[in-house]
Amino acid sequence: MSVRRFALLILALAACSDGRTGRGPGNGGGADGGTLNAAPAGADADYDGDGASPNQGDCDDSSPLIGKKAIEVPNNGRDDDCDGQVDNAVACDTGVVGMKTADALAKAIGICDPRFLTGAKFTGPSVEIARATIAKFGSLNAVQGEAMAFISSGEANTSASYEPQSGTDLTDSGVSNEYPNPYLALPQPPANGCGMGSPDTVNDYTELTLDLTVPYNANSFSFQFQFFSAEYPEYVCTMFNDRFLAIVDDNSGNPQQVAFDNTMNPVSVNNGFFTICKNSPGKPQTQHCTMPVTAIAGTGYDKVDFSGDPEGGSTGWLTTTVPVTPGDKIKLRFIIFDEGDHILDSAAIIDNFQWLTGTVSGPVTVQ
Repeated sequence: MSVRRFALLILALAACSDGRTGRGPGNGGGADGGTLNAAPAGADADYDGDGASPNQGDCDDSSPLIGKKAIEVPNNGRDDDCDGQVDNAVACDTGVVGMKTADALAKAIGICDPRFLTGAKFTGPSVEIARATIAKFGSLNAVQGEAMAFISSGEANTSASYEPQSGTDLTDSGVSNEYPNPYLALPQPPANGCGMGSPDTVNDYTELTLDLTVPYNANSFSFQFQFFSAEYPEYVCTMFNDRFLAIVDDNSGNPQQVAFDNTMNPVSVNNGFFTICKNSPGKPQTQHCTMPVTAIAGTGYDKVDFSGDPEGGSTGWLTTTVPVTPGDKIKLRFIIFDEGDHILDSAAIIDNFQWLTGTVSGPVTVQ
């Protein structure tokens, strides 16, 4: 090869390597084949599109499943969130027992990472005595960590002397407790279990609203809860159909109820999840009880009323799993209220929120 031809070859190779041609990373990708320095290159470039470059802390810029906006996946031997540690868990609920703020309840549920929890508040009346962070509810312990969230349509009271069947009218707290029924705002509300209608307004309302950003490596999330009601079983299939709702507002603000039984009945007095209870012979809708109320001893819902029957019942722990889209911004709303009156309390405890990498085709709740 002549010296001249060799020199021309070297110049051509240099032109290709300095970004003047081609459509590789950092070349801009324009119709003209890219221009020199049109986009960051090397450690300043975000090649996997997860919002961070290596210089911004992305420890694996070849995959959006690993980075500063990813969750740590347990037991996979990998530093998914690029914090320099492998398979490390973040404790959320240390030291929050007894607190009543929205942030404290979020932590008690298991949501504390500021990358993914961007806001926490109470919506509507949501008076302070109707919420708490607790370590125990009667004989029931937190599922995960030290604490769980407790919301009620009466007083969030863990004392063994509390009477949920007489209940608490939250109007006594000096706050109007009538509130538009969020169940009616759902695009396609599921059935009531007994075909009864829902009122326009409800009473003794408590709602915890959480603003969440979905991690880049999460395709779903789950949480556990248990619903109690002193309306059960006497007022099944009546107007006194207290509810616990879990609603997810998607990226566009569209609400979807995500907790319901296997026949699509929402979690209310009229649903098939009541299994810790006593069957009522005159009500065929109450024939699902498999455990005595001693399983919820000390909650108040296990007490015996004037007729010798339990004052209430419970669903036992339920697990709801919900599909999500990585990177989306969503709202998760936990709501409880009385329907038809202001007395005979209902309550829910919520715990063990987890972001999950697995996929589900739609929301599902299981016992």
